[in-house]
Amino acid sequence: MSRLKKSDYLLTYMIIISFACFVGGFFLGATVMKGKMAAELEWATKAERENALRELMLKEQQLYREQDFVSFYYGVYLPLEEFRAAHFRYLDSLQGKPREEQLNISEEMKKVVEKQREEVENGIVPATSPLLVKAKTGYINSLNAYTDGILQVLDKNNLNALTAEQIAAGRHLAPFYSLWLRAQADLYKAIALWESAYVTKQEIPEALPATLDINQWKAYPFHLRNYWTAEYLAKQPTLARYNPEDLTARLDSVILTNQAASLGWHDIPYAIRVLNTTSAVRQGDYHALREKLYANVRMPEMPLFSE
Repeated sequence: MSRLKKSDYLLTYMIIISFACFVGGFFLGATVMKGKMAAELEWATKAERENALRELMLKEQQLYREQDFVSFYYGVYLPLEEFRAAHFRYLDSLQGKPREEQLNISEEMKKVVEKQREEVENGIVPATSPLLVKAKTGYINSLNAYTDGILQVLDKNNLNALTAEQIAAGRHLAPFYSLWLRAQADLYKAIALWESAYVTKQEIPEALPATLDINQWKAYPFHLRNYWTAEYLAKQPTLARYNPEDLTARLDSVILTNQAASLGWHDIPYAIRVLNTTSAVRQGDYHALREKLYANVRMPEMPLFSE
């Protein structure tokens, strides 16, 4: 068998080198093309997302209208506020009372719940605001749970289920708290959607983070901050005596005046724990601070924010 000539070796090497260059060029081109396609896909996805957002905003112009919030306020919210005031009077009146007297007080409270539930049920909430409809249903369910809790106390076959101290602590109302606070969060989400559609023109997050640092909080618009505080309160075991906007206002009164760092506030949950521990949040704080903090903030035509 004859040996290959130098020219044959050279030709073979050239073929191998050419083939390697071809393969390398192919993969390099594929990589460049892949990057280009990824960029085009990202651009197309972004454009599609922006178009979807515009369509959503156009659609939202027909949803969560100002008059829907007015209807909700007078038909649902006001009766609920009357009930909530009665609820705290009820809890206060249970303190230090013997069980027999607690039963009499609970019997009277049951009548109050039934009356307020009937008013809420009769309240008209337009279907153009589905979250308000959901909130109304949630509030009604919470009132039903309240009645069930009182019936548990009044049940003569259930005398040993709860002590007088547990009744005074409202232990029999645990299901009511979770349902009420969930409905409250739905109400404030509806208001945040109104803000996103009519004010900021930006979508609200699909899921709110469990915690926020101070800068993230400041970047949120006012009603989105209220929605976040409502969601935070929904995870608590009992009903606060203040509204989410009262908590927001108290937080803002410190954060927006650059006092948070000096107080050692690390994040919003920590700040809330500090405020609650010191009983620094009270119902009406929003109205007390409204002119100072929110004079230029657009609010829905809902007496909750204007009266």
